[in-house]
Amino acid sequence: MADIDPNQHVLQQLVFPARYEALVDRLGPEVVSLLVTPEEKTQNTLEDAAYAVFSRGEGTLLPLYAASGTGKTTLANNLSYFLPKVFSPTVMHDGGVTAGELRASTGRAIEALAADDARIVPINIDHREGSPPSGVELAELKRFLRTPGVGSRSIILWPDTSREISMNTARSYEDIAGSAPVGIPIEVQGPIRETWHDVAANTLKLSNDSS
Repeated sequence: MADIDPNQHVLQQLVFPARYEALVDRLGPEVVSLLVTPEEKTQNTLEDAAYAVFSRGEGTLLPLYAASGTGKTTLANNLSYFLPKVFSPTVMHDGGVTAGELRASTGRAIEALAADDARIVPINIDHREGSPPSGVELAELKRFLRTPGVGSRSIILWPDTSREISMNTARSYEDIAGSAPVGIPIEVQGPIRETWHDVAANTLKLSNDSS
């Protein structure tokens, strides 16, 4: 550890980032060494959604829900690690929920891919927890997800801690866009209990290694 104050208690000297964003800031690319494969049902549902986008030629909205700290953000931001054959790196979209802004951020991500890379582009809208899309925004999402070559090869992930909000978002979207290719919303299950000790130990070690 760098810059240790010898007068501090050892527990005050330790760094233990509690959330994914803080881990990324602390560890950078090394964060992948802490990732735990999601439980099988969640993984299969996301994979099914990707193949449905391939076959239908139309993107889809996937509301996700789980308790805070379960790993929604970690999962959404790392689908290319968990399912590399079907998902490209996640676009972390923090702009307005309009077809134009989504086309711009997703277009840049697609341009960075190899010309023959046809994987599905996941888009994580993680800055709207507790604030579901309005009717106007749902219409914009529908328009974007039907845009050839950009939205039509995308999955929009809309995470929340509230099951009720996610259920309402799913129903409202299906009312205007038709049935989703998989059951929505998706409940995200955290890592199995047996992995918690190792994840915590590795997080503590990596976060406090000397640079």
